[in-house]
Amino acid sequence: MTTGDGADPAAVATAFGARVDVTRPAGDAGFFVVTPAPGNRGDDGARAAFERVLLEAVGGRDAVFLAEGDAYLVYADFAAAESLRDRPAVAHVGGVSVDMERLRSALGV
Repeated sequence: MTTGDGADPAAVATAFGARVDVTRPAGDAGFFVVTPAPGNRGDDGARAAFERVLLEAVGGRDAVFLAEGDAYLVYADFAAAESLRDRPAVAHVGGVSVDMERLRSALGV
């Protein structure tokens, strides 16, 4: 398997010291990055419509941990995250895992 530019994903991961794991994490909830479809970016009305869809699916604003540009980091159960994939307002839903050791090291904590 290669990326769009022909690079081997395993080699890229190794070069950056990353570990790629495509298995579903234990438990039923986790962090997901959600991005709006192109028609739901930009103007305030489109963004508000996307945010209503997102908040309804994940259970409210308390589930949104970060909203930066067109990327939202949410905490949701797997079924809620999967339900977002079928929404026209959503372009991408992807699981995120956090390596707390590396995060603490990067933050100097």
